[in-house]
Amino acid sequence: MGRFVNDAPRHEHQCNADMEKLFIDYRPVLVLFSRRFIKAGEEIRYDYGVKNLPWRCKKDFKSLFLVR
Repeated sequence: MGRFVNDAPRHEHQCNADMEKLFIDYRPVLVLFSRRFIKAGEEIRYDYGVKNLPWRCKKDFKSLFLVR
């Protein structure tokens, strides 16, 4: 189900959830907590916590996929 959750920088309004690691029966699990009310049909987005993701670059992202 995690494939339905997308990235958004923490400081942007689009970021509507936070990921936390909890331990259940001594096993780590990742849990999403909403930061605000999430409407039906709205994407769930949280900060992946990784710097320099390609889709966050200021360059023209479309140019990466042009066939030359």
